[in-house]
Amino acid sequence: MRLLHPGSVSPAEAAAAMNGLRRFERFGLALEEGVLDPKDMKNVCEVKYGEKLHRLSSEDLIVADNFTFLIESLSIFFHEKQVYGLFLMPARIQLLDDGDSSFRMGLARSDGSAMVSLSPIRSALKGEEAARAIAVFSAHEAGHVLGKSNHCTKDDCIMKPNDGGEKTFQHFLGQVKEICSDCMSVIGRHISKSRY
Repeated sequence: MRLLHPGSVSPAEAAAAMNGLRRFERFGLALEEGVLDPKDMKNVCEVKYGEKLHRLSSEDLIVADNFTFLIESLSIFFHEKQVYGLFLMPARIQLLDDGDSSFRMGLARSDGSAMVSLSPIRSALKGEEAARAIAVFSAHEAGHVLGKSNHCTKDDCIMKPNDGGEKTFQHFLGQVKEICSDCMSVIGRHISKSRY
């Protein structure tokens, strides 16, 4: 799985996201990091449309009028080399769906692409609390990418839904502890069957 982020993401934030992803290494998932830099695209050369990812990363707000459209667009970025991808971004993510509007912590689809918004975390948390939040939301979205397409019903599982998006993410963080064994089994089976 490749963690991609713009240069405006701090080393501590990138390290926190990688810590969230490390729980999947036990299944043989390789992890790597790539910084989006318009002057040196070597770190994202295997990722199709790296320039578009960089453009997305410089926006303050990503607005999607259709969840599927946005995720399908993101999946193109990671499709060519069949590398699972997690895009850590400073922008807020607003989802407009069926007349409803909500701000999300992240979006993912089980075809190899996801993104996590740092904006609400940066606004509300610092230090170890921020690092834990980044790790939890990175693991949650990566879990969806890695085959856990639905949410868990267990109250303390990282894969449970955060229905309130930005408004309730701190409450969500207070409830969750780790990915439960049932969810990890689903993810492990998916990784063992997939090419990454």
